[in-house]
Amino acid sequence: MTSGGIQLADTQTPVDCGTFQSQEIQKATKIYGRLSSCTVYLHSIVLDKPRYVLGRGIDCDLVIHPSNFPPLSIKSVSKYHFELVCDKDERVYINDLSKNGTFINSQRVSKGCRRALYHGDQIAIGTSSMRIYVYKENDKILDLPAELKGYKILRQLGSGSYGEVWLAVQTTTNKEYAIKKVIRRNENQPNNGNDSWRMDNEVRILQSIEHPCIIGIKEVVNTDDAVFMVLEYMGGGELSSLMYASNSPLPENVVKPIFYQLLLGIRYLHLRNITHRDIKPANILLQSHQLPPIVKIADFGLSKLIESTSHMQ
Repeated sequence: MTSGGIQLADTQTPVDCGTFQSQEIQKATKIYGRLSSCTVYLHSIVLDKPRYVLGRGIDCDLVIHPSNFPPLSIKSVSKYHFELVCDKDERVYINDLSKNGTFINSQRVSKGCRRALYHGDQIAIGTSSMRIYVYKENDKILDLPAELKGYKILRQLGSGSYGEVWLAVQTTTNKEYAIKKVIRRNENQPNNGNDSWRMDNEVRILQSIEHPCIIGIKEVVNTDDAVFMVLEYMGGGELSSLMYASNSPLPENVVKPIFYQLLLGIRYLHLRNITHRDIKPANILLQSHQLPPIVKIADFGLSKLIESTSHMQ
């Protein structure tokens, strides 16, 4: 499909220009989707209101400001950059209001025009490379097995070839957890044996240990196509994100407590003949954004229990 000489993806059907009429907007009473963040600067958003406006204006629903956006990129964000609307038929659109553009899957939305959003569409602002969100339809959101119905899914934390990680709250205690869903590959899929081994290995190791400097596991549920792990939630994200967010090396008063906690956790593992074998900043999680942070070792898929007759490598 083309519009004004520009080739458009099938998931980017142009619709009429102009702002939304009030009668088109439904009064949302349920979650119809999510904006899953693709940047460390912004949180993912649960969509349950009929209209959201993103921009630098303090009256926006999603406010972009220097504390949650790269300083060099914020200049390209308008006071009112785009609005996202769910109409009475639960169709979701983006209406561009900006000077520098809103992009869906790298294609610019004409100013004053709206574009339909579909599951998996990537949203960028200012430039096509400044991707901030991926739109997820509600029916594509994690469906928990019956054993985990006591948890309410809040938002997606991450995804990859292994599966997905979601933030959830236990309804009886109001405590937050990270639920990791690892897909079971069938016999015809590549790396089946390796993936299954990593999954089973991580569960086995985590269930056998408990330490304040190691991520905790609360429960595990096995289904025919996946394994669900309910893990301790670390709201500060990965150590790698903290490192890359700084324009200079982290100060000594932050680094020393981090290393001390890591040494305590690794010592605990080695005393139990367990080697992690994949210690790196991406596998070190922060409990909060407060500095110096409480950190915990995570991702035990490559860990190994060493026999007493073997040497640790």
